[in-house]
Amino acid sequence: MTTLITGARGQVARAVAARLHCAGLPVRAASARPTELTVPDGVETAELVLDRPETFAAALRGVRQVFLYPQPAGIHDLIKAAEVAGVEHVVLLSSSSVLAPGADSDPLASHSLRVERALTDSGLTRTFLRPDAFAGNSLGWAWPIGRSMPVQLAYPDARIAPIHPEDIADVAARALTGDSLTGRSLTLTGPESLSFREQLAVLAQTLGREITVEHITRAEAQEQMGRHMPAPMVSSLLDLWEAACHGPAAIGETTETLLGVPCPYLPAVGRGERGRLHRPLTRRPSTPRSRTCCPSATGSTARTRPSPRPWTPCWATSASPDSTGRSWASSRTTRGPPTPPSGPPWPRAPTPRPWPRPSPRYSPAAGWSGRDRTTSP
Repeated sequence: MTTLITGARGQVARAVAARLHCAGLPVRAASARPTELTVPDGVETAELVLDRPETFAAALRGVRQVFLYPQPAGIHDLIKAAEVAGVEHVVLLSSSSVLAPGADSDPLASHSLRVERALTDSGLTRTFLRPDAFAGNSLGWAWPIGRSMPVQLAYPDARIAPIHPEDIADVAARALTGDSLTGRSLTLTGPESLSFREQLAVLAQTLGREITVEHITRAEAQEQMGRHMPAPMVSSLLDLWEAACHGPAAIGETTETLLGVPCPYLPAVGRGERGRLHRPLTRRPSTPRSRTCCPSATGSTARTRPSPRPWTPCWATSASPDSTGRSWASSRTTRGPPTPPSGPPWPRAPTPRPWPRPSPRYSPAAGWSGRDRTTSP
């Protein structure tokens, strides 16, 4: 039973494909630009452009399940093609913003809401995943933090319950490998309601350095954010954050409630992205590593990307970049080239696991099992 992963260049979609592939299940990764996909050996690729119906038949051939990225353009034609191809189940990566008042006219919410409604009106079984704020958004602070500059925020006390993309992928994998989540609409959050100020405090503790928060006006925030996104989206985000200042964020479904896997809040920096915040202050090993999704993909002929930062489990993160307690920056001598530390390259590689992070495991024979704790420190 082949599963089609749309939007396969996205972070969540890549993680879902990796989990299914490492569980031995057939996967086809689809994108508007399939030549740019990075997939392990054994994963098919296909062209799928949602506003070009002629690409649907080949991508959907033999597919019984779809992990769908929310794109309203061409969604009705895609649903018709899926029904003709024999697709039985669709797992949609939606958004919690569809539950907000005025979602129909909100530029953030309406995108996902239109896709949800199209699927609801179809004859396909479906699961809607509605994640709240992504923990990876904290990487937007990387530029000022890495340069020891204050983080400027219009609403530093806005409270959200961020969830890591890897946790979303865990839930999606469960939805695609069993029927316990079929037909449900799940609002996914992290386990804690935290303000931006509190998230930055966690980052500061994780990095072992002070991070200053600077309060700016809404107009200043609009000007800064408007350089990178459309004005209506900027206004929508600022309205959301302003409303979030009036109380704690609601906690929805988490990996603990759905999968029995506790996952304490740790920002993206705690799951292998520390280097993006330390970048101006550190020196990394010059030898690139190839990023693969799991041990079975090693030696793959698929296109890989150099990655100087292999994934590190959240429990393996410490304030010191290497086992000797020295950072690459502090290893410089007064003359000559930098002297590398005697310990392993930072961050240290994890104990090999079949998925990119600890999570419930699936096998066609045994089904799902709990977290494997045998190799945890």
